[in-house]
Amino acid sequence: MKTYKFKMYSNHGNDELHKTIDGHCHVWNHCVALQRRYYAIYGKYISKFRLINHISKLKRLPKFSHWNQLPSQSIQDVATRLDKGYKAMFEARASGKKWGRPRFKPRGKYKSFTLLQAGWELLPGNRIR
Repeated sequence: MKTYKFKMYSNHGNDELHKTIDGHCHVWNHCVALQRRYYAIYGKYISKFRLINHISKLKRLPKFSHWNQLPSQSIQDVATRLDKGYKAMFEARASGKKWGRPRFKPRGKYKSFTLLQAGWELLPGNRIR
């Protein structure tokens, strides 16, 4: 797998990108809140597969219809990253280390999302379309 990291400069063309990042931040914070609520009530952890199914059901509701504009695989990656964070926390706590759980992220601090397959193309001159 190849990873590309680009520095983005502010311009009007990046508005759509910022909306996408804000949308992923909203999904992350919703999943963190759901995990915390579920753990407080039932004392159990939600798997990433149940989170992905929950998100796909939420996308059908009018309140969350703006999530339909986000790439589905990148939304699934948000759930995967959250799952990875909780698994790391539980493993660290089991081995006796003090480890915090995944936290809410403010809009300005959430800075990345993952495009796994389609929807982008690497152009000459270090440009993405």
